[in-house]
Amino acid sequence: MNANIATPGMCLSAGARFATKLGSISASHDLVDAFLKEGDSHSFYQVILEHFTPKASKTQSLTPWVAAALANWGDFYQKFFGIDLDVTAIRIPEKVDGFDRLIVVAKGIRLNQVWNAHEEREIRTWKWWSGSLEKAMQESERGPVKESYAFWVRDVQEADEENKNLSAQMIADSPKKIDTETLLERLVHGLKFWDEIEKQLDVNNITLCASSRCADGDVPRVCWDVGDVNVGRYGPSLRDPDLRARQAVR
Repeated sequence: MNANIATPGMCLSAGARFATKLGSISASHDLVDAFLKEGDSHSFYQVILEHFTPKASKTQSLTPWVAAALANWGDFYQKFFGIDLDVTAIRIPEKVDGFDRLIVVAKGIRLNQVWNAHEEREIRTWKWWSGSLEKAMQESERGPVKESYAFWVRDVQEADEENKNLSAQMIADSPKKIDTETLLERLVHGLKFWDEIEKQLDVNNITLCASSRCADGDVPRVCWDVGDVNVGRYGPSLRDPDLRARQAVR
């Protein structure tokens, strides 16, 4: 076990101490009930995350190529969203052979924000849902990203051939524990790809966003279809050779 990671027993002890402290200050029923019901959106959870989440080293050693890629992402977020990306706070995962494109998701970015950026740049879009894209997704995919993060994907225009004909359920049940791009990550990836060469991802195939779920349990998917960035959805068990998840290395 990594000596730097708290053991389960330590975490339980910390939880017990917190519960004791709540009792000692006579916390109200309504206050504790809100804490339980609101989950990660409760302001106290944000304090916990800020205090206990390991911070990326400001002096992490970056290759010139990775440093240049981060600077490029900083320019992208400023250009499209007016976001000042703090690249020093981003942990860069260990690179794996074959995964050569670095994707950065900035703190504060939202799904609707990325979707609307396509239309603002006159990139035609279509989605299965007539209202807010965020509202069509499960709660965990709504609201702003809490911390900037990065991951590696294959640097390919078409979604991973290695994952063709695999349903989202098959990927979830795979003993290989395949991690994949979410809907937000795929849209950010696609917008960045277009900004670089004015071409779209998935002209011939479809990205299955296997790590995401719609509010009704379906799985979102993204492709370029008849001139539109097209977001639709499939059932978790649907599989097809043209339907392919993009693996992520985090």
